[in-house]
Amino acid sequence: MFCNLDAHNVARIGISLGLLATPLPFWAQVLAMLFVDLLDCFPGIGPLFAPNPTYCQTPAYQRNDKITDTIVYAIYFLAALAYFPQWLTLLLFLLLLFRFIGVVEFLKSTDRKYLAKFPDFYGWSLLVIAFWLEYGRGNSQTLAWGLIGAAVIKIVQEILQHGMK
Repeated sequence: MFCNLDAHNVARIGISLGLLATPLPFWAQVLAMLFVDLLDCFPGIGPLFAPNPTYCQTPAYQRNDKITDTIVYAIYFLAALAYFPQWLTLLLFLLLLFRFIGVVEFLKSTDRKYLAKFPDFYGWSLLVIAFWLEYGRGNSQTLAWGLIGAAVIKIVQEILQHGMK
C-alpha cells in the first residue's frame, strides 16, 4: 500500500492543525509544529507513538513521515498566505515545490539520496520568515542571514540523516 498513515502520523497532522487555532503568534505556532515533527523519532526520545523502537528506521516510516511533512507543510503554507506579503509567499511556494519534487522522487524510488539532494528548506525558512515579520521587519539583511543559516543547517542535517550515496 502506497499510503497507510499510522496513528502517530494522523496525530501529528491533527496537532499541527490545532496549533494554528491557538492564540500564539504565527512564528511560535511554526516552532511548535517543527518541535512536534522532531518528537516522533528524535534520538534519545525514541519513537513517540511509533509501533516499535525500530520503526523509525523502516522504509514505511520514512515514506509516511515525508507524506505527513508534505501535508503539514501545505497546511502551514495556506496559513502563511494570511500573514506574509506576496513576495515571501512566492519564496515559500518555491521552497515547498523544491521539497515536494524531492519527496516525489523519494516515493517513486525509495532512495533516500533524493531527500538529501532536495533538502527540506521549507520548515525552517517558514520559521525564520515568520519570526522576521514579527521582530525584524525593515532589516532585509537579518532575513537573508537567517535564511542562509537555516539552509546551511538543513543541508548538513539532510546529508547526515539521508546521505548522498
